[in-house]
Amino acid sequence: MEMPPLKPERKAQLDNYARRHGQLDTASALDEVLANYLEWEEQDYRESVEGIRKGYEEKTKPISKDSQQTIQSVREGGPRKWRSATSTERRGRSLEEGVWGRRTPGTFVRR
Repeated sequence: MEMPPLKPERKAQLDNYARRHGQLDTASALDEVLANYLEWEEQDYRESVEGIRKGYEEKTKPISKDSQQTIQSVREGGPRKWRSATSTERRGRSLEEGVWGRRTPGTFVRR
C-alpha cells in the first residue's frame, strides 16, 4: 500500500508507534491507528446522539400535577417559605429569639 504524504514529525511518530506495537511497516501501523480512531469516533457519535435523545425526551415529558402546582406557586411569589427573609425580618427575628441585639451604633450586646 502506498503511504499518503505525511509531515516528517508525524512519520517519526508513526514509526515509533509501529516499533512499540510490533508492526513491520508504518502502513499497517497507520491502518491500525486510523481504524481505532474511527471506531472510537463512531462510538462517541452514537453516545452523543443517545444523550441528546434522552435529554429531549426528558424535556418534553409531561410533568406531574404536584410539580405543576409547585412551579405555579413559585411563579406567583410562593408561600412565605419559598422566598428569603428581608434584612429587616432577619434583624427582627434575631431580636425576638434573643440572639444578638444592637444597643448603640457599633456595639453589640448578648441578650
